[in-house]
Amino acid sequence: MGMMIGGSAMGITLVIVGGIVVVSLISALFDYKAKQASRGSIVNDGEIQNLRKRVELLEEQMNEKDSRMKLLERDLHFMSRLLEEKPGEK
Repeated sequence: MGMMIGGSAMGITLVIVGGIVVVSLISALFDYKAKQASRGSIVNDGEIQNLRKRVELLEEQMNEKDSRMKLLERDLHFMSRLLEEKPGEK
């Protein structure tokens, strides 16, 4: 049971860190595009496509972690209810 609680905290931590990474990458992408536009130079489409793929991959990973976190929360809620039940109750 101790592993479930630790796993839940780790899942939550991974989701938070993943969210920070995704937000950072997206902001870096927009910052890069803004700097390129202000210089008047042509944006390298290959780099943009690479960044888009990386952001999409991170979003997929974040969605997977969100799903895992929901499962962990459900399991934790179930375990909490089991622990709160008094003997003889159902």
